[in-house]
Amino acid sequence: MFVRYGCFAKKSLKWLAIISLLLCVSLLAGCMSFPSRTPLQSVGMPTQAVAPQVTPSPDSTAEPAITPEPTPTPDIAGQNPLVSSGDTSWRYLDNIADPSAFCGSIPEWNAEEYDDSEWKTMSGGIGAKDGQLEAFNGVIPNTLLNQYQEDGKTNIPAYFFRSGFNLEHAQAVLCLEAQIEYDDAVSVYINGRWAFDANTPMEGYSVDSPYGAVENRGSPARETHYVLNSGILREGWNTVAVELRQSSSDSSDIFFDFISLSALAEVPDSVRKQKTPDGMLLQLGTEPGSLRITWVDDSPDRSQRLFWEETAALTEGAFSAKCIPIAPTITPYKAEGLYAYCAETDHD
Repeated sequence: MFVRYGCFAKKSLKWLAIISLLLCVSLLAGCMSFPSRTPLQSVGMPTQAVAPQVTPSPDSTAEPAITPEPTPTPDIAGQNPLVSSGDTSWRYLDNIADPSAFCGSIPEWNAEEYDDSEWKTMSGGIGAKDGQLEAFNGVIPNTLLNQYQEDGKTNIPAYFFRSGFNLEHAQAVLCLEAQIEYDDAVSVYINGRWAFDANTPMEGYSVDSPYGAVENRGSPARETHYVLNSGILREGWNTVAVELRQSSSDSSDIFFDFISLSALAEVPDSVRKQKTPDGMLLQLGTEPGSLRITWVDDSPDRSQRLFWEETAALTEGAFSAKCIPIAPTITPYKAEGLYAYCAETDHD
């Protein structure tokens, strides 16, 4: 029994010596340096670079946000003049003895779709003195206007002109500036809608009264008129129409020249600040005996009111305490027609 145990003990000691030797070799290998091996890559799979994770320091600042580029302002002035004397071609009629019948035609002569292909053509100033081509204010017109009816002595009551212009960025145009020279009275339309009058009688014209003017002109008047864009202008082609009237059947002369028409990106202060009661636009209303009163409200909250009073009650152009306030009934800049005047902002 003892012998067997002794044999087992010897074998155990032998294996224990071998294991100790192996442990010593392993420890010795760990102290030696061996080159590292690159891990195997799968075929066809590219190596993906991994960005290091950097923790910003507390005092580091973030990059500033990128500010978008501002929208460029449309070049309105670069299109001017839209109409220019001598450069713009016009079509015209100078043989209408009965303008009331002609103006009542459908489509109307000032409408965009009207066919004026049979009309005469001209550019620059046009006029006549006693039926002859003579100088007005030192300048001879480019074209002789047919002054008389068939009897050779009675003036033709009215003359009609049509032209137009191309326009870009129509919505950016706030105002038009028109320079005209005329004798005796004119009405101007844009895209078939009334724009402004000059020296036309308040009662207008009719079959029985085809002539008329507020003042009889001894020579052509040169004036500047401003027209606010209330949606009347359009992208592309815009039609301009002009009606020229004689003051009487025996007036000695007639003249017209549309010197220039320009688009403005701002409304001139002279127009914004005009607050006299004569600056209001009055039109016939839709109901008998009614008037349409319109003006431009440029106050921030669109709260202007029109103060109405008889002219005789005004004191040096100022309203009295008995004036009647009228609240706006139209949307400023969006109403029918073009309006170039302002109402009173405040009233004490």
